[in-house]
Amino acid sequence: MATKMKANYSRSGSRPAGIVPMPLSPVRYRQRGYNQAELLAKHLGDDINVEVFSIAKRVKETQRQSEMRSREERQRNVNGAFELDSDFPLDYFKGKQLILVDDVLTSGFTMQVCAKSFRQAGLNISGLVVAAGHKDQVHNAM
Repeated sequence: MATKMKANYSRSGSRPAGIVPMPLSPVRYRQRGYNQAELLAKHLGDDINVEVFSIAKRVKETQRQSEMRSREERQRNVNGAFELDSDFPLDYFKGKQLILVDDVLTSGFTMQVCAKSFRQAGLNISGLVVAAGHKDQVHNAM
């Protein structure tokens, strides 16, 4: 993935100003001891020589999206769950491209709601997900 991104940036002459990992709730972080999206973001950042900024915060504890039965439940679950770090100089990123990285995409609502915080602050954000799918598709494929 990083190799293709490097090639695209070389051809276009532009590169993102930063990579932002999808934030994990403090409770889930304490349980796991790490944020997998942050590890992926750091690895990608090292590979394409772009700095990682943890400027998104999860401000609402949510259930796992994969445990929700409907799209409506997933959307309600993450609404209002994210905000940007008010101590970070967001003006630095105005007019520049940021990449929001997450490990898994189920319905896309987590990515959409988090990205909305960036757009409301006037920032340009794109999403990058390492794996996508639905648990029923995985079970049916086995």
